[in-house]
Amino acid sequence: MGFFADDSTAGQAYVQVRALPLISKSSSSSLTSSSAAVSFYASRELERHEAEVGKPASPADTQVLIASFVGPSIDKEVEMRGLEFVNKDVAKYDAVKAAFAEYYKEA
Repeated sequence: MGFFADDSTAGQAYVQVRALPLISKSSSSSLTSSSAAVSFYASRELERHEAEVGKPASPADTQVLIASFVGPSIDKEVEMRGLEFVNKDVAKYDAVKAAFAEYYKEA
């Protein structure tokens, strides 16, 4: 099982954000739900990476991996869904922080 459960707040935010129509001008997706959704996505990608390559050697390597999954994902969501009101840098920071905290809470 991953470090985020599918029924967690982050898992629900992931489903909510992914269900938004492309180029939506709706403000229903907040910065918080976008960050939570992307941290959920990053956790799944980190699990896949660990299954293929193994655990990262250090916490710093883990954080770099999480950030490498978060950055492009936030950019993609903002671009595809027209979420101009989302501060991408704050969303990236919040998503990395949440995913990293959840990763080490599980350990």
